[in-house]
Amino acid sequence: MPKQNHKQRPPQRATLRRPAAGYSADPLSDYTEHHDNLLSLVDPFCSDAGSAKVPDIGAGRTMTEQVRFLYTAVSDASGGLYLAFVPKVDNILLTSAAGVYSGTYSLSNSTSLVVTAGTQYRITSMGVKIMSLLSATQSSGTLATGIGLAPPSGSTTYTAPDYFNEWSVHPVGDATEWHVVSKPDSTESLDWNTVNTSDGTNETPIEGWQAIFVQGSGLPVSTSSFLIEAVYNFEFKISPSSAMAKLCTAQPVYNPQLLVARNEAFNQVNHTTVGNRDKFVRHVKQEVGKAVVKHVIPFVKKKGIKAIAKFLV
Repeated sequence: MPKQNHKQRPPQRATLRRPAAGYSADPLSDYTEHHDNLLSLVDPFCSDAGSAKVPDIGAGRTMTEQVRFLYTAVSDASGGLYLAFVPKVDNILLTSAAGVYSGTYSLSNSTSLVVTAGTQYRITSMGVKIMSLLSATQSSGTLATGIGLAPPSGSTTYTAPDYFNEWSVHPVGDATEWHVVSKPDSTESLDWNTVNTSDGTNETPIEGWQAIFVQGSGLPVSTSSFLIEAVYNFEFKISPSSAMAKLCTAQPVYNPQLLVARNEAFNQVNHTTVGNRDKFVRHVKQEVGKAVVKHVIPFVKKKGIKAIAKFLV
C-alpha cells in the first residue's frame, strides 16, 4: 500500500481580482488624459487652464489666452470692502459702497490679445485668489465670498447679497488664503460673445457665468487688507482676414460626455476653498475624478475606446 503524504499545504495567499483586460486596478489611471482635460475647464488656476478649449460643436479654429489681474483691496473708512469680479472681456471689476453696487467697471484688460485681436470670445473658467496682507495684530473682522448674478454698471443700483446663489463667511486670520471660482449658471456659458470695447467701462457682463463677490466687514479702517489675483481664461476667434488667423488651432473633437462631466464637477466643487493652493487642488481634483468615473468611464467602455482626442492646444 503506497505511503500517503500527510504534509500540510501552505496557506494560499489572498489575491486581488485582476482588472478587465486593458484596464488597471485604479479606475482613473487609464483615464488621466480625460481627468486632466476636465480639470483644465474647472480649475482656473491650473497650468493647463490657459490653453483649454470647450469640446462642443461649431467653434471652428480658435485661440486661447489666460489674463491675470492683480488688485490691492483697501478697506473703507468703516472697515468695509465690497468688490464684484464680473464675467466680461474687459474692465472686470465693480466696487461699491456698503454693498450697493453702481457706477462703472474698472481693472482694464485692454492690451490683451483677446481684446486687441479677437472678434468673438467665451470664458472657459474664471476665479480669484485672495491673500491677506494683514498681520496677526491687525487681523480682525470677516470676509464673505460668494457667486451670483453680475451687477450692472451705470446708474442701476444692485444690493448684495440679494442675488447670490452661493455665499459663505469666514473670519480673517493672519496670512489666510481663499480660492473662489465662478460657475456656469446656464448653457449660455458656452455661447460666443462679441468683443465689444466701444462701451468702455459700461460694457454689459456676458450671460451664463456668475460674478464673484468679495465683501469684508470689521476690517482695519482704510487699510490695504488683501492682495487679489483674478484669473480669466478665454477662448476666442480671430477674423480670417487677420494676419494672426494662421495662429488659430482647430477645435477639439466634440465630446458630449466631458461636457456633462464638466457640469457635474462645477455643481460639486465648493465656490470657496479656505486655505492654500494645495488644499484647493485636492478638493477640485477629487470632484473632477468623481465626475470622470460617473460620466466618462462608462461612456468610453461602452464605446470600446480608451482615449478621446484631447482638447488642449
